[in-house]
Amino acid sequence: MKIKTQYGSTIFSDNTVRKSISYTFDSLVNLKSFWEQREISKAYSWSADLSVLRVTRISYITSEEFFALGEEE
Repeated sequence: MKIKTQYGSTIFSDNTVRKSISYTFDSLVNLKSFWEQREISKAYSWSADLSVLRVTRISYITSEEFFALGEEE
């Protein structure tokens, strides 16, 4: 499994930035196992693109959290 984290380029009026974590699998069996065991929460949403074997978790962080990430680099 490959994991990639990306952040949006927009700060919304509620002071949040989109955070996307993508999990790419080498087989449908592995994707299915991950999907069935994923943690469900109101804090984020899940989607699965079966054509590329990728599961994505979308959440929103505050702009302060986003800017702090940039300061760590």
